[in-house]
Amino acid sequence: KLKNVAWRDTSMSSVEAKQTAEQRFRAAFDRLKQGSPEVLARTAAVSQNNVAKEANCDPSALRKSRFPSLVAEIQHYVEMHKVDVTVRIWLI
Repeated sequence: KLKNVAWRDTSMSSVEAKQTAEQRFRAAFDRLKQGSPEVLARTAAVSQNNVAKEANCDPSALRKSRFPSLVAEIQHYVEMHKVDVTVRIWLI
């Protein structure tokens, strides 16, 4: 006897289905850097968690052990752009 289970919509477009997880994460990272996310708000900050969310994945899926170079790139980008956040706050 099956229980009534609420299924999460994990359907992907045919393009997304053919991409690897890393390709989806990298595309999401690029969209966030350009300020044109498709899933998150345009004001969403670039972070490791937001890259995963923008790729329609659970944040725990983007692990340093699985994607070391990508995680390093994200961390480097975040570190290099910390000044921008401070300047924006100061200008407001």
